[in-house]
Amino acid sequence: MSAEVATKPITLTITSTEGVTDKVIEFTGTTWKELKEVLRRTWNIDNMKVIESTRRASLEHPTALIAQEDHMIFLIPIKNKSGAASKGGKKAPKKAVKKAAPKKAAKKATKKAAPKKAAKKAAPKKKNVADVVQSVAESKARLTDKYVANKADMELIRGGLQGVK
Repeated sequence: MSAEVATKPITLTITSTEGVTDKVIEFTGTTWKELKEVLRRTWNIDNMKVIESTRRASLEHPTALIAQEDHMIFLIPIKNKSGAASKGGKKAPKKAVKKAAPKKAAKKATKKAAPKKAAKKAAPKKKNVADVVQSVAESKARLTDKYVANKADMELIRGGLQGVK
């Protein structure tokens, strides 16, 4: 299949968040490679993701076919690996990188750490049923005492409010 076959022009509405925001162009090509050359005249599309509205597909491969009907193309900025936005081309500052420990020191560190990890994996203590029952009874008694105290406080408050009327 040849990309040089004459086709009728299609109207593409290009929408971008950077630079020229909206532009309508007539396009006669059939592949992403051809459209990319047209878009580069107006936008820096190196750090942009290009999405077709008809198929909602991103255009990445040079031989990707462009839908042969009038539609929209969205230009969306992408972030680079350093996390800096593509605007202005500024890169994020580099963080200091710790140097790896020598191999001998690393081996010693892993040997020392191994017994500690084994101690952490010990089975949890089983609780005695009598201890659990006693703990529940103590909690119940504390809650009952709080309830009685709160009830007495509420009665005092109600009595005081009735006298205020």
